[in-house]
Amino acid sequence: MRLIKRYFSLLICLHFFHIAFSQNTLTYTVNDSHYRDGLEYFERSSYAAAKQEFTKFLEKADDAEKYYNYDQISAEYYITVCNLYLNAPEADIQANRFVAAHPNHPKSATLFKELGNYYFASQNYEKSIYYYKKVNKSLLSHNDQAEVLFKLGISYYNSNELKSALEQFASVKNYGDAKYSPQAAYYSGVINFKAENFENAIADFKRIEKHENYKGEAPIWIANSYYKLEQFNELLAYAEPLLKPTNKEKYVGELAILVADIYFQKADYAKATNYYDMLKKLSKAPISAEVRYRMGYSQYKTKKYVEAIDNFKIIATRNDDLGQFSSYYLGVCYLNTQNLAGALAAFDAARRLNFDAKVKEDAAFNHAKVQISMNNSTAAIKELLDFNKSFPNSAYENEANELLSEAYLSSNNYQAAISYIEGLK
Repeated sequence: MRLIKRYFSLLICLHFFHIAFSQNTLTYTVNDSHYRDGLEYFERSSYAAAKQEFTKFLEKADDAEKYYNYDQISAEYYITVCNLYLNAPEADIQANRFVAAHPNHPKSATLFKELGNYYFASQNYEKSIYYYKKVNKSLLSHNDQAEVLFKLGISYYNSNELKSALEQFASVKNYGDAKYSPQAAYYSGVINFKAENFENAIADFKRIEKHENYKGEAPIWIANSYYKLEQFNELLAYAEPLLKPTNKEKYVGELAILVADIYFQKADYAKATNYYDMLKKLSKAPISAEVRYRMGYSQYKTKKYVEAIDNFKIIATRNDDLGQFSSYYLGVCYLNTQNLAGALAAFDAARRLNFDAKVKEDAAFNHAKVQISMNNSTAAIKELLDFNKSFPNSAYENEANELLSEAYLSSNNYQAAISYIEGLK
């Protein structure tokens, strides 16, 4: 009988234990659903709804275990992040309190990273720098560390704190991170180039010259760095193999300009012309007046007068020294193609400009010579007399006197010719 009573007593205890356990399980399940719903809303960027679910989760949590339960700590974290994205004024304070309460928790590092990312995205670089610097990077994964360092570098870069930016990029570019290392090398190269640290810039850009995102731009920086260093042979050795007619990369035009310019300075006008021709064929960008002048001059020196005329005509109308030089050489090219009228007009334009005295003198003399060639003796006489007055010690003095004598004779004004000849030294 006692055994039966004990048996029933045990059954009753088990029954009440099962009821109590079921109630606790139900409570946990209901509360756990708030956490799961909060995560789901958060992933959908429904931050107000997420915050509400996480708050309910914490309200029903056991306060005695609040700082020991991972989900409860995570809920606090998500509430803080939600407040951040909802622009709640208390977000910053909550973040600092959270980190103070859980300094070694992985979410602490993530929280400051989230704050940094938030302000980074809104281009508030002062605040992004503040929070990225507070991140305990030892708690982050390798890739997350690279992200924080890179974005901190960009924040410094956009705040014009280039030395600090360079320090961050120097760390990231050696990380081996596929996403941020190439970008860090790029910005490091740009900073080094602007700081005239061209050797370092070359090293940075050579890291990424084959990278899909930078292969169209890195060669330009590398070639320009060689140019700034006046390492022209190194530039030619680097750039010429890239300048193939089949190469459609956007850097081809600029590299062609640099290579052509080097050969232009070396007075190797044949090679300069080849690369200027390549520039004209492959580059879709407008050609500057300075480059077009060097192109035309190289063609003139290699006796490609028709091509030179096409280039000089475009810039001969400019009211500057480039326009004056172009007008003069345009006249010379017209002479070489037997276009006397074109030469007369071009020399006239050059002699009327005062940017270069020597070009003005040459143009004035040649203008008079063309007048004689066109049998305009009267005009030639006037121009040559004016020429001798304007340029009394000209190297053309003797030739000008001979031409004047011929012009007088051609005009059948023998008395004037005799008087003029007798008046010569």
